[in-house]
Amino acid sequence: MKPIGKFCLAALVTAFLGLSPMLETLASGAEKDPCLEDISKFCRNFPPTKAAISNCLEYHEKELSAACQEYRSKMTGRRQEIREEMAARVRFRQACKNDMAKFCKDVKPEMEAIFQCLGGHEKELTGPCAEEIRARRSAAKETKEKKMGK
Repeated sequence: MKPIGKFCLAALVTAFLGLSPMLETLASGAEKDPCLEDISKFCRNFPPTKAAISNCLEYHEKELSAACQEYRSKMTGRRQEIREEMAARVRFRQACKNDMAKFCKDVKPEMEAIFQCLGGHEKELTGPCAEEIRARRSAAKETKEKKMGK
């Protein structure tokens, strides 16, 4: 059978036969992901996509095993950290785009190099960019102190 769109024969067979065999295989690897047993228990009727399974686990959150709840909590926290860091980078680049073009046009487009370049022109920066530089320094200082246990 030819591939149909993004689906191939294996996907069609899995959909036709249900998720049961796939989930049993996943459940046997529960030592890798503590939520696999919960997925096979609660999410058999959901499409095998990350979004659908995530929604299913969220719906059954109070019924999940302690190991799965802990794992999801850690993963959610890490995802939130990444989102916050990306938002901070976007704010920084928006606030400093004119200053970067003016003072740092020959600098590699890496955050650390740009940050150092702009830091060398601190007295000449526009207000929003100077504020972002101060905010990033403050955040870096807090992170360093947390790592040192202060």
